[in-house]
Amino acid sequence: MLSNLHYADPTGINNGSALQNSVTVSPNPGNGIFVLNCNLASSDAVNVTITDAIGRVVYTNTETGNGSTFRLEMDLSSLAAGMYNVKVTNGTSEGITKLVITQ
Repeated sequence: MLSNLHYADPTGINNGSALQNSVTVSPNPGNGIFVLNCNLASSDAVNVTITDAIGRVVYTNTETGNGSTFRLEMDLSSLAAGMYNVKVTNGTSEGITKLVITQ
């Protein structure tokens, strides 16, 4: 019947990269003016993409990385109130966090 079925116990949970663990947005929740902070893994370009609850891209920004700390001020006051995903990529590293806009 199911002779080719194989089960393996989970070995742990990957807590993500240093970038994932360092991405913060403040104030959160906020009214549209936000500051993104994170620690970069490399001096590659930093790509910031914000998507709404159904996955539509509502904001993108690409900056030069410095291999150290990264800070970006964002004016998102034109976006509707709601929850958004913020994705930061730097080289092969990625970090994702939530952002809530209140108005």
